[in-house]
Amino acid sequence: MPKTVDDHFADLLGPVYTWMVGDLDAAFLRSDAELDVLPQSPGVGATAIDVGAGFGLHAIPLARRGFSVVALDSCETLLNDLRQRA
Repeated sequence: MPKTVDDHFADLLGPVYTWMVGDLDAAFLRSDAELDVLPQSPGVGATAIDVGAGFGLHAIPLARRGFSVVALDSCETLLNDLRQRA
């Protein structure tokens, strides 16, 4: 039976994805810099939806900026990483 994208993430990519990013502190700094160039945020309590949130590379910086973040991903391993970091 052919593997699905979900299978690929669950069996192969999910367990090493965070490691593949390298220095997580530097990665989160880059995410903050990406968010810095966006127009002014709508204010504390606004909702942001992060589709393909993974381990939270953008969801966490958005939450630190006061957003209520809905983080979506099909890989439970990466969502567990996000929960631990949040």
